[in-house]
Amino acid sequence: MYPSNHPRCCTNSIPYSQLLRARRICSGDQDFPKVSKQIISFFEQRQYPQTVLSSALKRIQGINRASTLAPQTDQTPTTYSVSLTPPPHHSIQN
Repeated sequence: MYPSNHPRCCTNSIPYSQLLRARRICSGDQDFPKVSKQIISFFEQRQYPQTVLSSALKRIQGINRASTLAPQTDQTPTTYSVSLTPPPHHSIQN
């Protein structure tokens, strides 16, 4: 197993994010297989589990480059909650 003090979910997502980045950067479909092999090799040298690497590669292969270049829209509305507590006042008695 690869040594890391980071949470497992963070460490396991790094190969996926780097492969996604490569998918976005590679302008030709013929370039991505070569680059992805280099990325996988890099993580293998750092003792990443083969299951994590193959899972990340499988997820990326289902994504086309055009969808990685499209702007993302936020589907969840942002809500804010504010709690106000008035300061104590000398004229208010308990």
